[in-house]
Amino acid sequence: MTTVDMTPATNKSNSPTNPRRRVYLPNTKYIPILATLTLLLIMYFTGVANYRNFGQPSVVVNLFRDNAVLLVVAVGMTFVIITGGIDLSVGAVISMTTTLTATLLAGGWPPWWCCRWCCCSVRCSAPGWAR
Repeated sequence: MTTVDMTPATNKSNSPTNPRRRVYLPNTKYIPILATLTLLLIMYFTGVANYRNFGQPSVVVNLFRDNAVLLVVAVGMTFVIITGGIDLSVGAVISMTTTLTATLLAGGWPPWWCCRWCCCSVRCSAPGWAR
């Protein structure tokens, strides 16, 4: 049996002994995280370049403080999806209760009553949404 070598011949004397180039390719499961971190860094450095006080640590602290509720909800939704549960449409429930609470507070209802009413309405309607 005859074997044919199909590699192109190189006449360069400075070519390395191993003609294959080694290229770093990240594991495919880390690509979304790397893309997210890259975009985050691009946005951060764009903000630092355009706004005078954006590079101060208090800005990062305020971003986490203002979005703490969304962070807790996102972690909860992640656990529900990972454990094989369903997507609970938490964003829709949060927007509905926020709008309802704001409307009731603007109408003069006491805050404790608005909170109680929204919690009860979400709790009572959850079994119907689960079907």
